[in-house]
Amino acid sequence: MAYNRFRALGAFVYTGENLTDDHLHNFSWAGGKWIAPVIYEDDRAGPWNVANLTKLQNRANQVGLEVGGWFNATNKQTPYNYARDIAALTLNYHLPLVILDAELAYAYPSPGVQLLPELMQRLRDRLPATDLLLSSLGPNNAYIYNGRTLAPPRSMYDLKWRHGPQWYSSYYNRDGATTPQARMKWLKQNAHTDFNIKDPTAPYNRGLPLSFIHPTTEATGLEGSDLEQELKDIKEAQQYGLTAGISYYSLERAPAADFTILRKYKNILFV
Repeated sequence: MAYNRFRALGAFVYTGENLTDDHLHNFSWAGGKWIAPVIYEDDRAGPWNVANLTKLQNRANQVGLEVGGWFNATNKQTPYNYARDIAALTLNYHLPLVILDAELAYAYPSPGVQLLPELMQRLRDRLPATDLLLSSLGPNNAYIYNGRTLAPPRSMYDLKWRHGPQWYSSYYNRDGATTPQARMKWLKQNAHTDFNIKDPTAPYNRGLPLSFIHPTTEATGLEGSDLEQELKDIKEAQQYGLTAGISYYSLERAPAADFTILRKYKNILFV
């Protein structure tokens, strides 16, 4: 089977200067295939990560890891400017994967709720061959996944954008978040009829297909999260159509035991 990074195990990197060669080696051993440092719209960690991105690519490649890019978007700029800047960095560093971290600024009732489809379309137009992953809360009907604000509408299915919901156990009872099982059950039951998700031109009328969900987990202890519980819940969520492919936040803060936990789920939650 051809390599598909969406079905693989990836990891976010925030403070790249704290990322050791042991982190990279152990993540590769656990089955990891790619990492993505934050390189846009982050004043604290971003500048160092950009300045050392080529070095990180060389280090990661030595243990079989690809390097993508993690790009924040907070509606401080227009979709045009975001797409221009993100595409320029992606092409300059030959990044195979763009993760767009677009959270509450693009969710109802925020003013930017109507702009997410335009931003996703502009990025796809500029990066036709790049894998694109939306990192946010959900999936829920606070986000416009079906591109209904575009003319003509272009859903995440049409644009081949995948979704990486932040399924951290520390969030299960916060910010309206619920368990992975509940989120996938909701999506399976509602995606074909929901105002922000349904797409009559997509298979099963789903503008965000069940197979396009590739959740992000959180390091054990970070914000009070429990990685092992998250992975058990994600496995249970497979009964509602969830397929392979997960990511981990964040690699430089991984306790050693997390690598062993991740490795147990190889060929179960990722390939």
